[in-house]
Amino acid sequence: MILRQLFFLIICCVLILPAIASGISLKELGRFAVGDDDHVFGQSSGNIIVTDGSSIKFHDRRWKVRSTVKLDSGQSAIVAENGLYYAIVEARQEPDSNAVGGIVNVYDLRQTPLWGAFDMRKGDHYLSPSGDYIVTVTGTPGWLDYEVHIYHKNHPPVDYKIEFFEDLYFSDNGEFFLVDCGLKGGRLINSSGELVDSTGVFQGCAFSEKGELFALYDKGIINVYKGRKLYADHDFQQLLIKRMVVRKEVNLLVSAFHDMIVVNRLDNGENLWRYNTEKENGRFVSMDVSPDNKFVACGVDVNVGRKVVKEKRHVQGFLYVYDIGGQVVEMKEFRYTTYIEGTPEVSFGPDGRTIFVRTSGLIYVIGVF
Repeated sequence: MILRQLFFLIICCVLILPAIASGISLKELGRFAVGDDDHVFGQSSGNIIVTDGSSIKFHDRRWKVRSTVKLDSGQSAIVAENGLYYAIVEARQEPDSNAVGGIVNVYDLRQTPLWGAFDMRKGDHYLSPSGDYIVTVTGTPGWLDYEVHIYHKNHPPVDYKIEFFEDLYFSDNGEFFLVDCGLKGGRLINSSGELVDSTGVFQGCAFSEKGELFALYDKGIINVYKGRKLYADHDFQQLLIKRMVVRKEVNLLVSAFHDMIVVNRLDNGENLWRYNTEKENGRFVSMDVSPDNKFVACGVDVNVGRKVVKEKRHVQGFLYVYDIGGQVVEMKEFRYTTYIEGTPEVSFGPDGRTIFVRTSGLIYVIGVF
């Protein structure tokens, strides 16, 4: 009798429990159109802002446009990646070709002016997630004469000369940003404009939740730093990384490469799980981790027509969702005829149960149930 009960319990654990664990579904909650050249911000906070060069569109919680700010020919918009702040740059009318670019005004989501900067340089502008400073990078491609300018609402402007510029990464709280100077390494700078550290060459960067750790990827190795000291290193022997997420609070490093997703313990590099794409010719193109650290979402591109013009390509995109323990939870397919590099692009909303999936012409809002 006891053996029979034990056998029944084993059957339940092997057959029933996995079915319960995998009984999570993905449901489309809504969708809205975006153009090929539109820039979308605010998925992480749920405050969706879309810019197209001539306007700023603010979406409500039902993902409908609730208001629009029109830009004239002398204006441009900067939006914080989290969608909590935006800025409008007013070009100066003088025909002078000096580096002076104009006036910038920063606003919150209620379109209330917060602060402004004058005589801001022309160049590429980046608004911090905290909304209290703007970074402008100036320079001429092909010439080693770049400069970084930090405009803070509470501090005087700060300038740095760099020899090259590739990209710029903010920590989630805006306390730090890292400038990728290509073969010249990197510059870690805090929000007040102080140079914190210089790094070696890297091809990817990620900050932990509060910015106390940052990770750099180079030639298959991810090094995680705490201040100026090496905290941990992870050797993946992969040539190209799509994204990495550092979560200090749960001791996890999640990495997306061309052909696999990997989850490691952050402090010692122990591998917890990894998966390859299940689709032939599939490749991972995007990845995000839910704010509560319970799910990993991945965008998979299956493009069978890379050698034909993009308008005629037959493209499939897939959303993969795993639980943080590595079980495949659900998969959803998206079909679109126009191909854009990096799609489908996935990102979690603030509730951890909403996933925004961008394809070539739409953003799908997917619920995890």
